Amino acid sequence: IAAAADVSPSTFFRYFPTKEQLVIADDLDPPMLAAIDAQPPDVPLFTAIRRAAEDVFASMPQAEIDFEQDRQLLMTAEPELRRAILQQLLANIDMIIDVVAKRTGRTTDDFEVRVVAGAMVGSILGVMDQTAGDITHSLRALEVLEDGLKLGRIGHAEPR
Repeated sequence: IAAAADVSPSTFFRYFPTKEQLVIADDLDPPMLAAIDAQPPDVPLFTAIRRAAEDVFASMPQAEIDFEQDRQLLMTAEPELRRAILQQLLANIDMIIDVVAKRTGRTTDDFEVRVVAGAMVGSILGVMDQTAGDITHSLRALEVLEDGLKLGRIGHAEPR
């Protein structure tokens, strides 16, 4: 990989400490954060994040969308990458904590801010292996979360 990129192995491993990091590194984080920041402050948190994701994906060339879908499929299919994703989750949650705190005017150590951030990342992770990189499924996961997880309030029903 280093030779193909015309860099030394030490340079490569400075940016990607493991081979798995090369695949799970998410180039969409900076444009997503910028798109979230661009949402008006009166737009509710979940709506702002969904709109930002829609904006980012709408502005991407189809080749980049295809690449992202392939990357998502690879990450969910390979056990080594699935383990690496779990390690990356804490960094993702911290990133979302910053977004939630900023949009709600709360601090990053606020309990509810941290719960919401963890729930957001978890809801997307929960459907990742079924989405084949399709952004609409991730957005739907956020909608279910925003709607208050109604299924969690339904008791067991007897079969008909």
